[in-house]
Amino acid sequence: MILRIDIDRTSPVGLRDQVHAEISQVILDGILPPGSKLPSVRLLAGQLDVSVNTVLGAYARLLEDELIESRHRSGYFVHSNLRLAPPNGSDVVSEVHQSVDLEKHLNTKVRPSRNKSIKRPENWRDCPYPLVCGQIDVAHFPLTEWRECTRLAMNRHDLSIWTGDNFYRDSEELLDQIRKRILPLRGIFTFSENILVTMGSQQSLYIVASLLGGADKTVAFEDPGYPEARNIFERLFGNVQFIEVDDEGLIVDERLMGVDLVYVTANRQFPTTASMSAARRNLLLQKADEYDFLILEDDYDGELNYRKDINLALQRQDKSGRVIYIGSMSKSLAPGLRIGFLVADPRLITEARALRGLMIRHAPMILQNTAALFLRFGHYDALLSRLHASLEQRWILAHEILKQDFQDFQISSSLGGTNFMMTDPSQTRTAKQIVACALSDGVVIEEISSCYHDPGDGTYSFRFGISCVDDAALEEGLGKLRRAINEG
Repeated sequence: MILRIDIDRTSPVGLRDQVHAEISQVILDGILPPGSKLPSVRLLAGQLDVSVNTVLGAYARLLEDELIESRHRSGYFVHSNLRLAPPNGSDVVSEVHQSVDLEKHLNTKVRPSRNKSIKRPENWRDCPYPLVCGQIDVAHFPLTEWRECTRLAMNRHDLSIWTGDNFYRDSEELLDQIRKRILPLRGIFTFSENILVTMGSQQSLYIVASLLGGADKTVAFEDPGYPEARNIFERLFGNVQFIEVDDEGLIVDERLMGVDLVYVTANRQFPTTASMSAARRNLLLQKADEYDFLILEDDYDGELNYRKDINLALQRQDKSGRVIYIGSMSKSLAPGLRIGFLVADPRLITEARALRGLMIRHAPMILQNTAALFLRFGHYDALLSRLHASLEQRWILAHEILKQDFQDFQISSSLGGTNFMMTDPSQTRTAKQIVACALSDGVVIEEISSCYHDPGDGTYSFRFGISCVDDAALEEGLGKLRRAINEG
């Protein structure tokens, strides 16, 4: 028989893997039913103009996947016991299921799909000028080093550990590396029992809010602030007290009296980029003792701060154990890996570990072991060194362009960060209009009205980031943004 499959010789995916993927898809789509005979190895190799070993390797993987079977002296066949799900599940959805009134059963108060958040186009990666925030420049990703650490982590000696259920435990090696390699960069020196590995900062936020929230509890929240955190707090706290920010960070005054938790992005306020001053930090810690509240410090991009005189974590100054610290490797290594960590009093970590266990038990152990090796071999330190040099150069470039070409905008940013917040003080162009005009020219920037308690306060503000583009794309993208504003 002849298999009509496509091979792309320019693809970074190997020929063996392409053959395996194409045949898998043909089988799983039901085009080749169970029992169907496949071409011989030599015949398929000739049809595709690839080596016999390439096809043998692809068939070997299909055998491992139990998608095909080998019959003595007969060749290869689609596995006779293969059971395929009906396309899109359409044949198994009954009329009863289709007529269920889900609105009646859903919690009418809680609809996460309706939460407000910062939006960007789904295809933003395909745009030539993705001036988005919180994403990485894939050119900087240490693919070779990460691949080698993955290979070492997947050794047979530890097979039972990373393939099994480790109950609620984390990788001791990763906890030790976070304690020794990451936290000291933020001035935090602690023990492994004070650390919990999470699937990114988002899970840390949800865990802490779940443990400390309640119908009778109040959280103080920055306005403007991180919308995803606000969505979590509004779900799990009875009351959210919105507190304005200024150029020193969260305003600390008598409004904090009676709150149970204060959420703060002290290192770099989200989204204004203001760093909390030393005086404001001291006052916040003083009021925490005086008013008896806890502090949740979200250090969302602390690892990227390339200034020499950086403010260390607020938790470093904490003498009473009131500060709960959230960090991650998302902004430096990769957001998609979802490696986060929570640092707090071991009594809270015990409860957080149990709560995380109810959700996912633990982060995948193979991921934890790979990250631990990446840290232990010094790859993370080397990556930060390269990133800091590159980001500082980009920030200076963007700052100079904005100072020269965007004098009609109010600009918020500071050396050490990766984001710029811009506001039209004349209020002649809304952020929504500017974002749309820029996108039509391939420039992706972000509207931030969702960061405000009253979205109207952010009508004329937007932001852009420098972490995802190289110098040339940054300079050209800002030029196109200026023209889009002028022509819009």
